Amino acid sequence: MTQYRLRLVSGRVIGPFEKQSFSEITKNVQLTGNELVQEFPLGEWKPINLFSDFSEITQKPIPQDETFILNIKNLKNEKNEENQNSTHEDDSEEIINKNDDVDRDDHPKEFKFNLEDPFKNKIEEEESSDPVSDESDDKTIVTRTNRKEFAEDDDKTKINPEYRKYLAQLKKEKEEEERRKKEEEKQKAFEAEIEANQPDYENDKTQFLNFKEIRSELESAIQIEEDLSKEVKLQKLKRKRLEEEKERLVKENENNDDRPKRKLSKMFIYLLAALIGIVFLIPDEKPTPKLKPINPIKPTFSFPMRNPVEDVQKAKLYFEKGKELDAKISYTNKLKAAKAFNLSLLNKFNDNPASAKLIFLYSELLNNSKNFNEDAKTVYSLVQLFKQKSYSEPNYTASIANFYYTVGKFNAALNIIERYLALPNNNPTTQLFAIYLKVLNKKGKLEEAEKVAKKLSTQPKNSFYEIKTLYNFYKEQNELSKQLEILKFVSKSPQMSNSVFFLLEKGELFLKRGDIKETLSIIYKINELRAEKSVVYYARYLKLFGLTLAAQKNYKKAIAALRKSLSLFESPQLINELALIKNSGDEFIDALAQESKVKSLNRLARQKLQDGLVNEAFSVAMEALDLDQKNVDTNIILSQIQIKKGYYDDARNQLEELYKNNRSILRLRYELIDIYIETFKYRKALELLESVDDKKDWRYASAKAKLYSFKNEYGPAVDWLVKAISYNELYEPNLFNLALIRLKFFNFDKAKFILNKVMDLDPFNIEYKIAYAKILYEVETAAAAIGYLYDILQDFKDHPKILAEIGIYYYKSGQIKNYRDIKKKLEELYPNEPTLYNFLLESAKLDDDFDDIVKYSEEILKIEPGNSKIRLFLAEVLIKMRGEKNFIRAKYHLDEIKKRFSTFPRLNYLYAKLYTLINRTEEAIALGEKEIKENPRVSAGYILLGDIYKEKKELLKARDYYQQAYILRPNDIDALMGLAYVAFHSNQFDLALDQYKKIIQIDKFNAEAYKMLGDLYKKLGRVRPAIESYKQFLELYPNYKYKSEILNYIRKME
Repeated sequence: MTQYRLRLVSGRVIGPFEKQSFSEITKNVQLTGNELVQEFPLGEWKPINLFSDFSEITQKPIPQDETFILNIKNLKNEKNEENQNSTHEDDSEEIINKNDDVDRDDHPKEFKFNLEDPFKNKIEEEESSDPVSDESDDKTIVTRTNRKEFAEDDDKTKINPEYRKYLAQLKKEKEEEERRKKEEEKQKAFEAEIEANQPDYENDKTQFLNFKEIRSELESAIQIEEDLSKEVKLQKLKRKRLEEEKERLVKENENNDDRPKRKLSKMFIYLLAALIGIVFLIPDEKPTPKLKPINPIKPTFSFPMRNPVEDVQKAKLYFEKGKELDAKISYTNKLKAAKAFNLSLLNKFNDNPASAKLIFLYSELLNNSKNFNEDAKTVYSLVQLFKQKSYSEPNYTASIANFYYTVGKFNAALNIIERYLALPNNNPTTQLFAIYLKVLNKKGKLEEAEKVAKKLSTQPKNSFYEIKTLYNFYKEQNELSKQLEILKFVSKSPQMSNSVFFLLEKGELFLKRGDIKETLSIIYKINELRAEKSVVYYARYLKLFGLTLAAQKNYKKAIAALRKSLSLFESPQLINELALIKNSGDEFIDALAQESKVKSLNRLARQKLQDGLVNEAFSVAMEALDLDQKNVDTNIILSQIQIKKGYYDDARNQLEELYKNNRSILRLRYELIDIYIETFKYRKALELLESVDDKKDWRYASAKAKLYSFKNEYGPAVDWLVKAISYNELYEPNLFNLALIRLKFFNFDKAKFILNKVMDLDPFNIEYKIAYAKILYEVETAAAAIGYLYDILQDFKDHPKILAEIGIYYYKSGQIKNYRDIKKKLEELYPNEPTLYNFLLESAKLDDDFDDIVKYSEEILKIEPGNSKIRLFLAEVLIKMRGEKNFIRAKYHLDEIKKRFSTFPRLNYLYAKLYTLINRTEEAIALGEKEIKENPRVSAGYILLGDIYKEKKELLKARDYYQQAYILRPNDIDALMGLAYVAFHSNQFDLALDQYKKIIQIDKFNAEAYKMLGDLYKKLGRVRPAIESYKQFLELYPNYKYKSEILNYIRKME
C-alpha cells in the first residue's frame, strides 16, 4: 500500500504513514495548508493541496477539547521555526548526519572478502532523501489514543506503552552515562600521570603538541559541556512543568462537584497521558546543523629524552597504553599513542619495543607535521640509532622502511625489506607485508605486488593499516570490486566504520556515481568527526566538499574549498582530476582546471628530465607554457632544460626576467642563485644570497657550498656542506658532494663513511657505487674495485657506466686483454652512447694519445653539443698540439663556448694563450685585463696575465700578477707554480725549493711539482733527492712522454 511523508512548515518530517492514518496525525498537529507531502520513498515533495484526500481532511474543524494540548505543541513548533530561520542562511552547506556513533575501542573483526555490491545493499544505513533537513524523528508518529482503551477497566491505572519505552530508554542512557563517566575518569587518571612525568612541552625544544594548536579543541569541548548542561536544565524544567500541571489538574478534580469522582479520575488520566505524550514522546524540534570549522592539529616531534634512572614498570605501562591508543586508529589517538611511546622510551631507552612503534607512528604522522624537514630529521636520528635491528627484527624493518617510504626514499625502503626477507629464518609481520606492498607498487613492480597483496588479504587478522594499504593498492589498480568488498567489511566493523579515511573513500565513490545526497551525508559525518583533526584528512575533506559543490553548480564556494585543499596538501590526484575538466561553463572552475593542467604537465616534464629524456621534457614544458606564460614552475623547468642543452645565458636571462615580478618566491630565488653559480656570475650569486633572510635554511648553506666548490675553494665548501647536512640529513646531493671532496683530497676514511650513509638513502644509485669503487682502488687494489663492481653488475646487468669503470681499472692494472674484452662489449651494446666514448676518452688520456683524445672528444660533442667542459678540454688539447689547423679548430670550439656563456672558467685564459702563440699578444693581454675587471676578487685573471708575461719571458711582470693571485688565494696551486717557476728561472733556487715543497704539502699527488723539484735538485747537484722526486713523478704519471730520458738518468746516477 502507498505510504507518504509529511513535511511541516517548521521543517520537521513525519512518516512514513498510510493514507488512513493522516486524520489521526492532524488531531495532534496544527496544519496551515502550506505543508509538503512526498510519496515515500522516491516521490517528489509537493504542496499538500495537490493531494485531494489530504486537503479535505485539513479543512475539517479540530475538536474543541484538544485545543489546549495542540496549542502547546504549535507554540513549540513556532519557536523552533523562528530558531531555524535565524540560524540557517545557506542550506547548500548543510546536511544532516545520520550515521550512529560507534565505540572505537572495539577490536577489528577478521577481514574476509565477500563479493557483494554495497551499492545494492547500502554501505551505510538507509538515510533520508532530503539532504538539508533533520529527519532524526521520522519514525515517531504522534497518534491519539482511543478513549475506549481507557474505559475497559476504570479501576486500573494504565501507563502508555510509549512512555514505558521512554522510561526504559532513560534508564539505559543513565547506565551508559555512568559507564562513560567511569571511562573518562580512568582516562583522566592516566593522562594526569602522563602529564606528571612528561618533559616540559611548553619549551619549543621539547614540545610535541603545541597548546595553541589544541586550544580550539579545548574550547569546543567546553562548549559541548555547556550545551549538555543546558540540556539537563531543560529536562528539569520540563519535569517541573509536568508536576505543576499535575497539581493544577488535581485541584480542578477536587473542586468539580458536578461530576462523579470516577469520571474525574478518567479525565485526569486522559489529560495526564496526553501531556506526557506531548512533553516526552514527541521529540524536540532540532535546528538543521551547520558545518563547523575544523582546526587540524600539526604536531611537532621530539626525540625521546632519557631519564637518568630507568623505571621499567612505567616504561611498560606507557608502552601498553600506547598500543591501546594506537589500536583505536583515529589520528588524535595516534598522536596520544606517540606521546605514550615517547614516554615509555624516556623511562627505558634500550631494548624497548616502543622505539619501533614510535618510528612507525612518527612516519605515519609526518605528512601532518608542522615542519616536515625538522621532524623528518628527528625521526631519521631514531632510524640511525636502531638501523642494525632492522636486519633481524621485522618490527624495526617495517618501521624504518615506512620512514624511508614517507620521505620518498623508495629504493632504501625496498632494499631494507628485501635484505630482511633474504634471511634464512625471517619471520615477517603483516605490517611488514603491508609496507612491502606499498613500496613494490611505487616502484612499479606490479607482478610482485600482486603476490604480496594476495598473501596479505588472506591473513586472519589484519589491522587498520593493512586494510587501508590493501584498499589503496586496489584503488591504484582500478579494481573496484575489491575496493567495494573492503568498504562493506569496514562498514560492519564497529571500530573502522567511523574512520575518516574510509568515509572519504566512500564519499569519493558516491560522488563519482553522481549520488550527491549520500556524498553530502558523508561530508557532514566527517565534519562532525572534525576530520579527526588531521591536516591530510582535512585537505581531502575540502577536496570532496569542493567537488560536490562544483557538481551542484556552486562554483564560487567550490573554488574556495579546492584552493584551500591544495594549499594544505598538494594532492597529485586532485590536480589530475581538475586537469581533466574542460569547458565547465564557469570561468572560475575553468581557470582552476587550467592551473591544475599546468601543474600536471610540470610534474610530467620534471620526471622526463630526471629520466634524461630532455627533448620530451622540453615538449611537455612548452605545452604547459602555452597555457600559462608566467607560471614560475614551468619557467624553472625550461631553464633547467636549457642548461642541459648548454644554453646557460638564455636560462639565466629567462629566470632574471621572471624574478623581477616574483621576488617573494624563495624557490625561484635559489634557482637563480644556482644559475648564477653555474654561469660563473659569482658576485651576483653572493648578492642574492645576502638577500635571504633565513640563513639557517639548508638551501642557503647548500648554495654557499656550491659557490665555493665552483671557485675551487674547498675548505669553506666543506664547512658549508657540513652545515647544510646538519640542517637536512636526507638531501643526498650534499652528502655525495662532501664525499667527492673528501675523495679528491684522499681522505678515504671520511669519504667511505659518507658514501655508506648516502648509499643507505639510495642503494641503487650507480654514481655512489662507482665512487665507492674508487676508494677500494686507492686503499686496496684494482682487483678489489673490479670485484666490487662485478657484484654491482649482477643487479644492473650490462650497465654501461659500470662496464666502463671495470674496463678502466683493467687498463690501469695492465690487464689489456680484459680491457679489450670490455671495450668490445661496450661497442656492441652501446655503439652511439656517450658512455662508450667517455670510456675510450679516459683510456686515451691514460696514454696521452692526443689524436684519440681529439677523436673521442669530438664524438661526444656530436651527441652532446652543449657539453662545454669537453669542448674546453678539446680546445686546450688542440692548442697544446700546435699547428695552424689545430689553432683554427681550437678557436672554433672556444667561440662555441662563448656563444653559450658570457663568462666561463679558463675561457679567456685559453683565448689569451692561443693569441700568444699566434703572436696576437696585445689581444691576449686585453683579455686578461678584462677578466680582472669583471672578477677582481677571483685569481684566474691574474694567473692568466702572469702566464702571458711568463711566455713573453717578462718574469718580473709575471711575478707581480702571480703575487696578486697568491694574496687572493694563498693555497692556489697555479699561483704557487707560477711563483716557483719565476724563482727557478731567476736563479732563486732556495725560494723555488720552498714553493715546490709547499705545493706538495697542499697536493701530494701533484705530478708536475715532483718533476720540477727533480729538475731543481738535479741542477743543484743533489742526486739522491732528485732521483726520489723523479721516481715519485713517474709513479703518478707512468705514461709521461719523456719517461725513458728520466729512467736513463736514474739508472746512470744509481
